[in-house]
Amino acid sequence: FAIREIDLVHLWIAEGLVEEMNSRQAEYDKGCAIMNRLINNCLLEVPTETENGRCVKMHDLVRDMALHITCGTPRFLVKAGMRLTEPPDIQEWRKDLEKVSLMENWGLQLPYPLEILPPKCPMLTTLLFSGCNIQSIPEGFFKHMHGLKILDLSANPIKNLPDSIANLKNLTALLLRHCRSLEKVPSLSKLKVLKELNLEATSIKEIPCGMENLLKLNYLNLNGIVDLYEIPDRALSKLSCLQDLIVGETVI
Repeated sequence: FAIREIDLVHLWIAEGLVEEMNSRQAEYDKGCAIMNRLINNCLLEVPTETENGRCVKMHDLVRDMALHITCGTPRFLVKAGMRLTEPPDIQEWRKDLEKVSLMENWGLQLPYPLEILPPKCPMLTTLLFSGCNIQSIPEGFFKHMHGLKILDLSANPIKNLPDSIANLKNLTALLLRHCRSLEKVPSLSKLKVLKELNLEATSIKEIPCGMENLLKLNYLNLNGIVDLYEIPDRALSKLSCLQDLIVGETVI
């Protein structure tokens, strides 16, 4: 499946695959240089290139090889774009999972009833749920994912996030881009190592509580939020690591 270069590089930065530099632009440029090397060595293809940037994809054989490598240790669970309507069986959420991608499963729901225990994945660092049409997340779903660093829920019609997200103290990237029905985000006061917060094109009406505690935040995207009219005094004044503040079309 084709993915925009800019989105992929941003994920690399969030994953720590690009060395930390003194500016976000420098990190992005480094990521693009890595991208060019992968393309030049035929590990990535360029199926489309538009005014908004190029898209890249993996050849089927390269992807199969990558999945084969990651079926051992470290263990990845990848079921992207497979038209899933339910999440994988609880047996597939193994304790040694490090990365899970269920993105682009349009119609996927998370109907974990109370009698079924939530996934126990203490080693999980990356969870990609973008573009799945998820409308709600059970409150206890993240209960046993304390090691989670990257959570991507972008492009889902979710209205509310479970309060348990506030307990993911190791989270470095919370990606909620184009969650157009999302009106409120739980308090972020405990997410003290969060570096990237993307709220682009959501429907939040106010800045999440606890923003002043995100002392390591370096990327904040508030573009395209129609109902956000004000950023309270001092909400951003302590964010001394902030490098990228994107307001775009949001009228504040």
